[in-house]
Amino acid sequence: MEMEVNSYLLVVTKASLIGQIYGRKVFQVQKMEYFCLAAEESPRDKKYLKGLDALFSTKYWYFSDEYDLTSSLQQFVGNGYSLKNKRLEYMYNADWIDEFVKLKAYEWITGFISGYINIGFTHVGTEAYDVALLTRRDRRRQGKRWITRGADLDGNAANTAESEVIIQTEHGNRKHIFAHVQLRGSMPFLWRQMPDLKWSPRVAIGSNDQLNCGVMKKNYDDLHRSYENCALLNLVDKKGQQGKLGEYFEKVHRNVDDPSMRLVWFDFHAECKNMKYENLSKLLDLVNHELDNYGYFYVEMPKDKEAAAAAERERPAKKNTQKGIFRTNCMDCLDRTNVVQSVIARQLILAWLNKIGVITKRTTSAFERLPDNL
Repeated sequence: MEMEVNSYLLVVTKASLIGQIYGRKVFQVQKMEYFCLAAEESPRDKKYLKGLDALFSTKYWYFSDEYDLTSSLQQFVGNGYSLKNKRLEYMYNADWIDEFVKLKAYEWITGFISGYINIGFTHVGTEAYDVALLTRRDRRRQGKRWITRGADLDGNAANTAESEVIIQTEHGNRKHIFAHVQLRGSMPFLWRQMPDLKWSPRVAIGSNDQLNCGVMKKNYDDLHRSYENCALLNLVDKKGQQGKLGEYFEKVHRNVDDPSMRLVWFDFHAECKNMKYENLSKLLDLVNHELDNYGYFYVEMPKDKEAAAAAERERPAKKNTQKGIFRTNCMDCLDRTNVVQSVIARQLILAWLNKIGVITKRTTSAFERLPDNL
């Protein structure tokens, strides 16, 4: 990695094993050290090294030499593990490895992600379930809340992150693996909202509609590299400064005219006022077609360990693939987005459990109960 004066080798010197995904080990970075490649360090580099210390002290950094954390399980099963298959937008150190690539020193390259991974284990009745929750942050337009909003000229939306839930269980003498991916990110056009002493600071939208149309199209084209279709769930208010943004989002979206991208504006605060979160069933009704047709990733393998391992090596036949993605935004892509993504994930998990015969009855509730412990 190049600093102001010298280049440095970044090395993970301490890491903890946090679990396995698809039988592959996953580690969390505990300590990162920097080794100067020059005879002596330059004082001018110290401020950058100090910044890296602050960055890596958050501990939200993960890597695996066996599993591609930059990709979804569906992509990994289809492509396998190799540097060329990594999605560089989620590989945080992608810009730091050029010299190793030139030298073909691939064994020195370990790609890592910024985000969050939690791997757990539970029982539903007598059956064991392995559950993993992953969030990988897009490195191209990161920033602090309020300060970084909207998209850049290349269509990269602020604070974009991909979240995936993976569940594995053994049921009916077979091993079943489920995975589903959702996306979040700021509204993909040029806008900003600088903080001041007001509760809702005034927003400023880029005045060039043609330019914003191009920015949004770049964002959509980038999304199409991984998914055929997308439902854009906009949760901002339909009044005030948020309403101004929502109306502009709809206007530019119409001008882009991409039939595979459906925009749904659901005023979360108005619909769920006074803690009436059950009204999220209205949103589920609006996207019922997408819930039925976008699907989820699902593979089934033999329960026997040796036969299952052989099936994994041979890239098992996919019983179901995810064909579309839900992309959710509010203003900060935090609280409202979290609630809606959890509701959507719950619906898809229940549909899968119903498919494999773990549950037999469904309701129309947005917060339909999952089996105990799950």
